[in-house]
Amino acid sequence: MISLRMVSSVFRLLLVGFFVMAQVFLPATSPAALAASGDTAPAGTGSIGNLVWRDLSDVDGFPDFGEPGIPNIPICLYQDNIPYGSLGVEDVLLGCQNTDASGGYAFGALDPGRYLVQVDESALPAGYGMTSQVSFGNNPLPVILADGEQFLAANFGYALASVTLQKTVSLDGACPGVEQVEVNMGTVVTYCYVVTNTGDTNLKDIVVDDNPHGFVGTASLPPDGLFPGESVTLTLTIAVDPPLTNVGRVTANAVNRKGDDLLGFEDVVDTDTSTVLLPPPEIAIEKRLVEPVSGYAVVSDTVTFEIEVFNTGPTDLVVVPLDDDYFTGCLQY
Repeated sequence: MISLRMVSSVFRLLLVGFFVMAQVFLPATSPAALAASGDTAPAGTGSIGNLVWRDLSDVDGFPDFGEPGIPNIPICLYQDNIPYGSLGVEDVLLGCQNTDASGGYAFGALDPGRYLVQVDESALPAGYGMTSQVSFGNNPLPVILADGEQFLAANFGYALASVTLQKTVSLDGACPGVEQVEVNMGTVVTYCYVVTNTGDTNLKDIVVDDNPHGFVGTASLPPDGLFPGESVTLTLTIAVDPPLTNVGRVTANAVNRKGDDLLGFEDVVDTDTSTVLLPPPEIAIEKRLVEPVSGYAVVSDTVTFEIEVFNTGPTDLVVVPLDDDYFTGCLQY
């Protein structure tokens, strides 16, 4: 029989029963673990389950219709010994399994007692953080199981926090620009930083900086932050000096739909580059015989050449080394 549990004071009915129907209660006992520990297998009628899911629609810590389970995530059951409530060397591993295609799991044939359920969060994709601490409890989750109880509220919700930065450069100030421009020294350009929320959570405290230009700005956002799929643009206008490929960087804080911090999420970060090039320098040289005017000289005559260098490019030339090769059998310098 499926048991539905009332969790909150507002009588929110958990949807766990819809997921349990497809679950098979697997034995929680790992023979190898029991052999190593010297313990005996539980032989009760209790069970613990039920879901590891992606909390993507509202990031509220409750499984909602349309929010998918996360398959193939290792989850383990421990006998919880003193000190209770935290996983330590004193706790006995009873068994592990992977969540099924719907994100469900179940440990059956359990005696009454204290247990810990732990999700292996290292198996989650990068950027995922836990959302269900307040609604269901932490990971590992302590469970006190009564005789014959079917505890179906061992749920673990996770959401993706992610941000993407697109950096471009613009000559007319319009954003977005392009990835690379070629300009003269001193030309004013505008760097465009388009920040997009590519995760499940909202984002706040969005800060953009640029190497080597430093702090660019903090995004102006409503109190509930930047919603998934939304973008915000920051700009930096400067004169080019010198040419470079510079790196923009964005950091942001994951929050829920109300703009409140989510526990267990690290700041999200992304980088992107754009390049400003100067046209290549160009130079021309002209060498002329000045003396003797006739173009003929005898031994010990002084021969004078004039060498003129022309800057034919768009950039200043600061140091211009000049070499002249001549036949030492006829001329001495």
